[in-house]
Amino acid sequence: MTDKKIPESFYRGISNKDFIRDGHVLPSAFQFDKPIRDDGFQELSINWNDGPEALEILLTQKKENGKLQFVGGVAYLELGSVKSALKNFMIKKHFDYERRELPENEFHGNLLVAANLDKNLRALISAVLATTAGYDVFAQENEEEPHDVSNIR
Repeated sequence: MTDKKIPESFYRGISNKDFIRDGHVLPSAFQFDKPIRDDGFQELSINWNDGPEALEILLTQKKENGKLQFVGGVAYLELGSVKSALKNFMIKKHFDYERRELPENEFHGNLLVAANLDKNLRALISAVLATTAGYDVFAQENEEEPHDVSNIR
């Protein structure tokens, strides 16, 4: 674990263009991973906005086959808005977040949802996250070449 503080915003990579409609991010972009951790949570991978490199990593990240990982683009979310919207879930320990750096990505973190939470309430959390993201998306121009990152520094 790291001693870095949690920034006021974060990014979520969008792996499918169908997860955006009319410029708005849909709840399908915020589906938590199935494996349940030892602490009873499921993860949703994010990058903390420590600087432009955090966004650049997501916009240029490629899968093993060499294609872009996040062909839908990258959503931007303000942590304060998420915390305000999900306050009751956080009080009940049904939603949380963490910084969890990876060797290849120092900006990595997770949004966390309690695995034992009713599926309708998990769906509500995904919808709140999508609503919070709104249409604040760095869209990929095409599936072969990453977004032009030269102007984000």
